[in-house]
Amino acid sequence: MNRRHIFIFFVSIFFLLIFQQIALAADDFLILNFNPGKIFYQPNEKFSGTISLTSNNPQPYKNATVSFAIYERLELESEDLRAGKTLFTQKWQGLSLKQGEKELKVEKPISALKIKEGAYPVLVTVRQKNNILAEKESMLIVMSDSEEKKQTPLAAVFLLNFNERVHFNPQGIFLDEKLQEEVKDISSNPNRYAKYLDVLLKRPDIKTNIALNPVLIQQLVDIGNGYRAYRDKKIAKVLSSGPEAQGARDIIEKLKEVYDSEKIEFVSIPYANPSFSFLSNKGWNNNISFHLDAGEEILTKVLGFNFESRGILSLTPFSTNAIAPIAKNDFDYVVLNWSSFESILKNKNDDIYKTYQIQDLKNNRLTVLFNDDKTTAYLKRKDTDSAVRILLGRLAEIYLKRPDEQKAAVILFPDNKEQSSEELLERLYAVINDVFWIKTVKLKEAVSLVSPPGKPSIFSEEEKESYIKTQYYKRLTSCWNNFDLYAKMTDKQNLVRKKLLEEFLIAESNDWVDLRKEPEIINIGLSYIENIEEKISSELNKIKIITKGKITLSGPTGKVPVAILNQTGYPVSVSIALSGNNLSFPDGSIKTKTLELKENLFVFPVISSALGASQLKVKVYKKERVIDQVDLTINATYFGRTLLVVTIIFILALGVFFLLRRFKIGKRVR
Repeated sequence: MNRRHIFIFFVSIFFLLIFQQIALAADDFLILNFNPGKIFYQPNEKFSGTISLTSNNPQPYKNATVSFAIYERLELESEDLRAGKTLFTQKWQGLSLKQGEKELKVEKPISALKIKEGAYPVLVTVRQKNNILAEKESMLIVMSDSEEKKQTPLAAVFLLNFNERVHFNPQGIFLDEKLQEEVKDISSNPNRYAKYLDVLLKRPDIKTNIALNPVLIQQLVDIGNGYRAYRDKKIAKVLSSGPEAQGARDIIEKLKEVYDSEKIEFVSIPYANPSFSFLSNKGWNNNISFHLDAGEEILTKVLGFNFESRGILSLTPFSTNAIAPIAKNDFDYVVLNWSSFESILKNKNDDIYKTYQIQDLKNNRLTVLFNDDKTTAYLKRKDTDSAVRILLGRLAEIYLKRPDEQKAAVILFPDNKEQSSEELLERLYAVINDVFWIKTVKLKEAVSLVSPPGKPSIFSEEEKESYIKTQYYKRLTSCWNNFDLYAKMTDKQNLVRKKLLEEFLIAESNDWVDLRKEPEIINIGLSYIENIEEKISSELNKIKIITKGKITLSGPTGKVPVAILNQTGYPVSVSIALSGNNLSFPDGSIKTKTLELKENLFVFPVISSALGASQLKVKVYKKERVIDQVDLTINATYFGRTLLVVTIIFILALGVFFLLRRFKIGKRVR
């Protein structure tokens, strides 16, 4: 490439950036809104909508075209709102959009559109030549108001997701300021979680559900008490008087206040949000119980919760093997993702708007509901007005699917930091009571309202593997083998063991292998694995065999003393094994002993089958892991046996001598 080509290339890039900035500026200067006039229309009414254009650009948008289009009825299964044909269009051409506001009216009798009850996507577009200056999506909802329809409204389960990954390392030091910024208390602009809770407190008439991640609550407590964090590559102490700490404490107080409302139901997310599929397929059912128990324990301890019904939200991969450990913990229901539903689909009338009972091959059963994650995807849009209209449209279509049948739709509100989710909730709650075909309910009500099919479904779902996930799970499995061995050596109440288990539960989090998140966060999970392995090695290195050198046996049999020093600070169960050539052990060569917090002395009877020195190996271990081992020399001397034999022979010879002498003397006398 010569200099001329290089110059042309850079000039092209320059103008491309200029045009991009102009396009972005157009988005900022021109604001488009659409008001459909009513939440829903009856078939005999006249549709009347208003398009509002606000230009902040001193220069007019000349020769602009505004188009309005209504598309075919919304398909619930489609991910494209405008998948169907256009039913109606109206255009305004040759407009000069000057600085200020401009309104355009759209009017059309519903009957003239020749459409049935349902939700119809609407698109408003502003163009200037071939450039799209602004777009707005909305929904036209047509629904006839009748007493029959009011008998079985759609049970809408609005589920707010208070979820957060771990932001601190194994030493309890926060690695970033992301969560702190999220919860920072600013009087004029309360934090996101506080705004969410304020909306709920303002609308006690609307029933809502909140899924709480215990790790989030744990981190809020830590921030509220003052915490340590990395700042400018140094560890800084952040005081409990700061805005971050105050904001964290405010959230906890607001959660307690919301909990007192009878309109709110709290659902637990398993501690650290693990993959139930991975844990159950590995046979780590106890770990599933640990996550469930730890989650409820934190929420009960910090917030004083007493769960009226016991439910969990699990958005990570699920499998048949996970049914038994969850059912064993007596949970009333589990909320799963739509993606899990495919495996229990039986006929065309089956959908995710029911409750189901799933079972494994051993007849362990769970009641499950499914999150409508396709609806959740639409709620992630930055345009909250469009998101609310699309949500109402989808709920209308769900209701019309079988209007005479009771259904329940679980709508999980996204944990989207780029979008004002509390504004979305506020706008929805402002209109939801005017929609007769929707009734907001708590999860426990949904479970009781919608009876599952008579026959439980056999459930199965395979977790999708990836290279990163496979490699991480290998490290996690190796780490578990080390921890499991260590756990078998110690008491359940051991504080070190408890801390390591807590760290391992964090290491099991699905966040570290979720490729939708920042790829570098896998390093946080790995740091927990490495810390567990290092800590276990450090603890086991405190167990030492202090018997050294030579042991002399005064004969072929004797006793070998083995002294072991335990400096861990707690009792440890180990196995002690002795082995050596020409040596045998009448009471066995292996003993399982508990090492107390001191020097421990154990005695092993031994028999040497050879004169002189023999090598003895003493090993302290647990299963396949050797904790310590030493080589000793056993010196067996036969001096004692020889002296005994000589003494016996001498006594026998002396006895024979006296007998012979007496016999000779008797012969002379005769």
